[in-house]
Order: sequence, then C-alpha cells, then structure tokens
Amino acid sequence: KIYDGVDISKKAINLFNKNNGKDFKGFLGDFTRKDFSLKKKYNCLIFFGSLHHMTQDLEIAVQNSRELLMDNGRIVFIEPNAAFLNTIRNLWYRISDKFDHENERALNIEEIQSLCKKNNFSNESISFGGNIGFFLIYNSMILRTPKWLKYLLYKPLTYFDRILQKLNNKYISAFHISVWKKEKVK
Repeated sequence: KIYDGVDISKKAINLFNKNNGKDFKGFLGDFTRKDFSLKKKYNCLIFFGSLHHMTQDLEIAVQNSRELLMDNGRIVFIEPNAAFLNTIRNLWYRISDKFDHENERALNIEEIQSLCKKNNFSNESISFGGNIGFFLIYNSMILRTPKWLKYLLYKPLTYFDRILQKLNNKYISAFHISVWKKEKVK
C-alpha cells in the first residue's frame, strides 16, 4: 500500500518526502481551492486535526474530498470539539502565537454532519475523546508541558484517560472522531 499526504507548506512536503520511504508520498496542495485535484482516487481520506484549519472554506474542502474518493470510499475527521471549553479555546487561539484565530476554530459535530449530508456522505460512526492526558501529553507543545513532567505523568494519565473514556460525550470531550461513507448521488 502507498500512503499519500497533502499539505499547503512546500517545506513540510519536502521534509516529509525526504524522511519517508517509498510507501509514503507527500503532495503540495490546498483542499480549500476549487481547482484542487490529485488526479487520483482513494479508498479513505483521514483529516487528523486539519479540517479545523480550513474554516473559511469548509464546504469546498468537503466537496474536494468527495471528488478524491472512490465509490463507497470513507472519510475520517478527527477534530477539536467546539462543544467543550470553546470560550477558553477561542481566547487561547487569540493570545497564542501558535494559532491562526482568523482561520482556525474548533468544529461542532453537527457542523460536520450537515456538511457531510449535504455532500452525500452517510455517517458510519461518531465518537468522542480527549481527557486530562490528552491535554497534558498530546498538546504538550502548545501547553508547554516540560518533558520531565510528561515522562512522569504519561503512564498514570493514560490509565486515567482510559477509565474516563467510558464517560466521554459531546460536552466533556476535547475532540470528536467521525467516519463517513461516500454515497452515490441520486
């Protein structure tokens, strides 16, 4: 199998292609451009924390995704959950130099549902996740968690998050994961 990746940064794509083997290929591209095309079709597309960077053009990004998928192909979105701590997140996006608060925001699962249904995708699953360990370990660069603290906390927080995962829902989870199937246009 060959895995392709897309990024708008030429530097990131060059680094990706330099550091990965023949099974991985990076392409320079922008899902929010109406003329975006890779001239390929895929079984599955995964947006891992990237769709929320395209908020000015979500509709175009989903339309372009549909064009890249084979019939019955799947699209997976793993995105920050706007139903959880969004006021704090929006403030954080404004004051931190690591975010582009004009084009980046957390997404409601209902917004993704609406976009996908409008573009003839059917939902296969929705789940929620992200607890204390997610914030302190996974987002350690943004929170500036010291390495020594990450090392000390990652095992107990992983265990604790595993227990909390059973309680996750839209209102107490940092992210949502949704899987969609491309349907034929009627």
